Amino acid sequence: MIRSVCIPVKLNMGRSTYVDTYHAWIKVYLDRQWSTIDTTVDAAWKKSKTKYKNNQRFIEI
Repeated sequence: MIRSVCIPVKLNMGRSTYVDTYHAWIKVYLDRQWSTIDTTVDAAWKKSKTKYKNNQRFIEI
């Protein structure tokens, strides 16, 4: 959907320190920089009701 409005997106697959299994996330190019978006992590964070910290670590394979 993001690409349909001409925003560059990269699909990444690998492991994260926040998710126990191999999964995928995206990087979106906004404001002249690539930003990581991982809805799996975001959904778990919302359920936990803890303060947000943007220190996710990803290993791309």
